[in-house]
Amino acid sequence: MNVGNSVGGKGMSRKRRKYVSLRARLLAPSHIFYIKGSSKMFFLEVKVTEVLKTDWKEKLLGSRVIIIFPVEPSLPKDLRFMQNDPHLGLTYEITHLVKASLSLTSFQDIFSVFKITPDTKCEIISFPDAGSSMNESTITTTLNHNVAFSYKGIVTDDSFASSGVYILDKIVKLVATNLCVVTNVRLFKKGMTLEIFNSHYHGPESVIFLCARSFVKSHHYSNETSVHSKTSVDVYKEDPIVDLALDFNLGLRNILQLLEFKNALGVSLLKTPINGTVFRNIIKSCLQISEFHTEYRSLVKEYFSTDEEHKSCCVIDVDLFQNNLIKPFKSIKAFKESFLSQFPTKKTVETESNKWIRWGSDVIEVNPKIKGPLVGKLIMDKNTGRYILKDNTESIPLILMEDEEPHHIGYLDLVINSLVILCEFNYYLVFEKSTNWNKMYILLRENDLKKSIFSAESHAIDTNPELMDNEWIVIRCSPPTRNISSSISTPLEFIVEGKSKYSEKTEYLTIPCKDYIYLRPGTKIYHFKDFIDTKKEYYRLYFIKANRSILCDPQIDIKLFKNCLASHKITEIMANAPISGINFKCIVVNRWLYKSADKSKGSSYKDQCLTTLEPTEFGFVNCHSLQLVVAEDNTNEPLYNISFKNRENVPYPLGIVPGMRVVVTSLEADLSLGNKSSVFFVATPMTSIILLDFSELKDSIVSVADLKKYKNGPNRVINAFVDKFKKLTMTAYCLSCNTALSPGGCCPYVGCHATTPSNYVKVYSIFELSDESGEIVAVVSNTRETLQILLSLGDKEWDALMKVVIQIGYFTYTYKGFRQLPYTKFHEDALSEDCGKEMESYINYFYVLTEFHRLRYRIRCRPFKHNNFRDLYYCLNVSNVNYDVMDCQLLQEL
Repeated sequence: MNVGNSVGGKGMSRKRRKYVSLRARLLAPSHIFYIKGSSKMFFLEVKVTEVLKTDWKEKLLGSRVIIIFPVEPSLPKDLRFMQNDPHLGLTYEITHLVKASLSLTSFQDIFSVFKITPDTKCEIISFPDAGSSMNESTITTTLNHNVAFSYKGIVTDDSFASSGVYILDKIVKLVATNLCVVTNVRLFKKGMTLEIFNSHYHGPESVIFLCARSFVKSHHYSNETSVHSKTSVDVYKEDPIVDLALDFNLGLRNILQLLEFKNALGVSLLKTPINGTVFRNIIKSCLQISEFHTEYRSLVKEYFSTDEEHKSCCVIDVDLFQNNLIKPFKSIKAFKESFLSQFPTKKTVETESNKWIRWGSDVIEVNPKIKGPLVGKLIMDKNTGRYILKDNTESIPLILMEDEEPHHIGYLDLVINSLVILCEFNYYLVFEKSTNWNKMYILLRENDLKKSIFSAESHAIDTNPELMDNEWIVIRCSPPTRNISSSISTPLEFIVEGKSKYSEKTEYLTIPCKDYIYLRPGTKIYHFKDFIDTKKEYYRLYFIKANRSILCDPQIDIKLFKNCLASHKITEIMANAPISGINFKCIVVNRWLYKSADKSKGSSYKDQCLTTLEPTEFGFVNCHSLQLVVAEDNTNEPLYNISFKNRENVPYPLGIVPGMRVVVTSLEADLSLGNKSSVFFVATPMTSIILLDFSELKDSIVSVADLKKYKNGPNRVINAFVDKFKKLTMTAYCLSCNTALSPGGCCPYVGCHATTPSNYVKVYSIFELSDESGEIVAVVSNTRETLQILLSLGDKEWDALMKVVIQIGYFTYTYKGFRQLPYTKFHEDALSEDCGKEMESYINYFYVLTEFHRLRYRIRCRPFKHNNFRDLYYCLNVSNVNYDVMDCQLLQEL
């Protein structure tokens, strides 16, 4: 904002100057104006009561005089106090003034303008009567430009202090936004007493508004002589409302509107205070749409204006009663209703069929260039896998389409990953003949997806089309009846556009897509079962990277239009918080478990502590109490925390030990849980942890598909996942007589003469193994080493499990299928209270392990002979794949 440098001296030599000394009553002090360039100055308007020494005595007596105080290092402290702690109505004696020129020629005949000199002195010589103090003025009920309004009150609410807005005496709103940054107006705090002079009062809303002639005085700062409060200015500069008010010369109505809009976005939409840069970008985008023009503002002209001229010069009257600054933001519900009102009956649609594009059995209305703006939260629908725009009233799906055409059919101003503003867009309305209007989409093309970047230097928005790093996409699949092969068919609808081979007409279709997936050499797909909602219902999401598509309809040449999740760097999240839907690659550095306090011993919540899981310790992880410490691949970056505590029951692959690289998806960043140098992430229902590192396939290792070709051949080695264990039976036996034990760990055979109980456990298990080419079912050998690896159990956990099985006699766990509870059987009467809790932990552990254990192993197996009915193999031995594990000690030391 250019405040206008419109004053100056005549430049005559000091010896030839004619000094003026006078006595005058102070009418209107100003704050220090930061004029264009580096000059600073403040003004005093006085009414002359006595002229002590001048050649213009008759002209000055009784007139209004403006005295200019340039703020320079040589300015005496007593003159600085004149600005910092002025007393309106008091009579001052001011000496050694010189005549000054004024570039504002319209005010030359109204004011006599003087400027201080190095010899100028100022002192109070008389005080007004006690009953005439302007500090005791009361609020009037109307706004009168001919009356300078003054008020004295206590700050009772400073919630919006960074925007220059305060609440006085619980009822009066003080708006000083237009004086922030460009003057030395201070940052006031709750409890301070303020004296306000020459302000404007808007009675219906009880608002005091400050312009350049206004002055705010606080005794808290009365003893300070600083002309520049860096603390206050830094706070004001970071506030988006102050920035917008100065950039666009906004008035009272506009500032209050922005304040309410910012609060509404934070409370109703994001459930958290909105980020300043985000809000600034939203409003600037809207102002660009509405072609809002900025008018020149001069603080000096605003201060010098008389009562009549002040009405046209003061910033409060520029647009006090204008329409809203931006077009009203409709709710999504109101937008849908207004759009549907254009088509009240089915007959209307059929008679205007030439305006519609046919889409299968549906009818689609294309309405280009619908003016927004619509503001909402961009989220991924867990049921459809589709992006939706949601506010506190309703939601609407967004369809993101690829497009190489240069023209725009609509664009999405992506401010952050979750909060967006739709500026101009196409709205697709799908009409089904058998029902009412029931499908609505907002169509966006990929080249129209823009990321707004605010530039402090140019005060502009970089709107070059830019998509964030889209490496992982999410496709919602129904539970498959078999394991996934190299291509999958999804029920997710993609809206696609293409030309038929039999005509040049452009067609729009909704098709299920088959994607050829390529992740890295040796794999064509990498999937993970990751989602549990609050009702314990399981959904299966596949995090994949698609390079090309195989279309279902060969007659139409169509491009695939993707739904993408953005990939972030943690360092970028630090500057934009808090946001959601975060995905990033990282290295697991450490794992912590919250140890709950023992309430029976009178312990409190404060007694909870964090204990480190050893690199070889898997444990029985209750995901509500898990916390990870992770780092980015760049070891120069700091460590970050991911917490699953008291949020969502997100499964953690127990074999992912420190040093392994993973992809963590759908997190929320919460800076309030960390400190200024760290980000704390919390899990959401969509969060999953996917292991990235595994060794390359060797020539001696075959795929599952190749293994099936050699059913009668020798033993083969595969690198495969344990997709699930279909059945697990553990039975305790007496080592002496080989008899199954009774509940309690006792041998029931009367002829057993073992003097010392010596028992062991036989385990029978059937696992389903898979890789990218297919799946097989394998019977696992009854060896501790093999089962311990497949079950991801450490030595302590294995021994504890054996003790529980020996006490109860036997245990059977059978997988019942996706979304169904497993079948378990054991002697419940034989369980003690402690053993029962431990057994329950094991059951939950097996359940989580069955559904979410996605680690790759090196497995040697042998096919059964005469295996004609199913692919059944015998697992000979299992070993861990040699993962690329980093030295976490190095990461922790950085």
